[in-house]
Amino acid sequence: MEPPWEQVRHTLMLLRLAVFAFVTSSAFAQVFFPPSALPGADAQRYTEFLRALHEPSLSELASRDPSAEVYRLLWLRDNDRPASVRFVIKPGGTGWLYRKHPVNPTGPDRGGGA
Repeated sequence: MEPPWEQVRHTLMLLRLAVFAFVTSSAFAQVFFPPSALPGADAQRYTEFLRALHEPSLSELASRDPSAEVYRLLWLRDNDRPASVRFVIKPGGTGWLYRKHPVNPTGPDRGGGA
């Protein structure tokens, strides 16, 4: 029979694994565009870039918070890395500006990791 501290260690390890599995599965299930918003190939291509840039889903944000006001420009340049610019408007009229471009130019059409 295992000592009690070993049982606790195994339980904690299983709990960490379960949390990791939950977090990664929800990240991969992220939906960036409502059904029929774009043709399937375009939605898939843009989704790959948004994931590579670690951008959040505005579609999911809108379903969670209908009053959210966010604007995003996904710039897919021909001879350079893609870029994303996102404006998040706060209730008082101020806001945040986020800009991203991949550091590592690999991945979908040089989408790489942000």
